[in-house]
Amino acid sequence: MIVLSTDPGETTGYVVISCDDTIDTFTIIEHGVIATWHGADRLMDIHKPDAVVCEQFRLYPIAAASQSYSTMIAPRVTGALAYMCELRGIPFVEQSASVGKSARLPERIYAPARQFKTVHEKDALRHAAAYVWSRGIR
Repeated sequence: MIVLSTDPGETTGYVVISCDDTIDTFTIIEHGVIATWHGADRLMDIHKPDAVVCEQFRLYPIAAASQSYSTMIAPRVTGALAYMCELRGIPFVEQSASVGKSARLPERIYAPARQFKTVHEKDALRHAAAYVWSRGIR
């Protein structure tokens, strides 16, 4: 299974992983950041993911004032990714931020993430792991 996982925003972190029926086969193929959604179509066309996972955007009351008059980049990125997936017939899965934050990665998987340049890439990796675990891969 190939999964493209994203943490959307002005700087969208992404990770592409490969995983078979056990977590021992979990391999990071590519990771990085893109500006908003630009380049996501290339990632989908190159890696042909079985699913695209995206951190879900929710506007919580505590953050509502800070988002006033903003252009709301994260939900726009999420919508663009969902549309790209729809055009390609790729399942699009949104996960709440808490799902990604609660994913505790084994050292073998997390060790390469220490070299990631941004927290967005690490969040994308956590979402990828949470997704494959939700599919019964352990």
